[in-house]
Amino acid sequence: MLCEQTIVEAVTGKISIVNMFNSFVVGKYPSATRRFSVFLQLTDCRNESQVTIEVHDLREDEVVARSPAMTVQSPEKLYVVNVIIPCPPIGVHHGGAYDLVVFADGQEIDRQQFHVRSSEDNEDEEQENDDDDDSE
Repeated sequence: MLCEQTIVEAVTGKISIVNMFNSFVVGKYPSATRRFSVFLQLTDCRNESQVTIEVHDLREDEVVARSPAMTVQSPEKLYVVNVIIPCPPIGVHHGGAYDLVVFADGQEIDRQQFHVRSSEDNEDEEQENDDDDDSE
């Protein structure tokens, strides 16, 4: 799950997920996304797993970002492990669809699609909509 941030309550350990989202709006291209966090709940871990995430540019069919491996430990097999991965801004050269792919021990375990669009794209859309309104 992509979110702006996560907060772990010091006393209870409960996690608050702040501002979940599935798209980024950037200035003009090339640009970079804002910082964000990835929140995962892993099940069926076996003692220790190496977790990594990648961002795939679906238009260009390439990996544009990859996290270093993070060691996740589970006290027992059926235990749910909460994982929070802070992510730096990701460079993007165009708008469109991207996948955030999660790997545990080299095997894909989850995938979430998100979109990137430019604030200029929004202005162009608004201008087109205004033009359409004028023609009625």
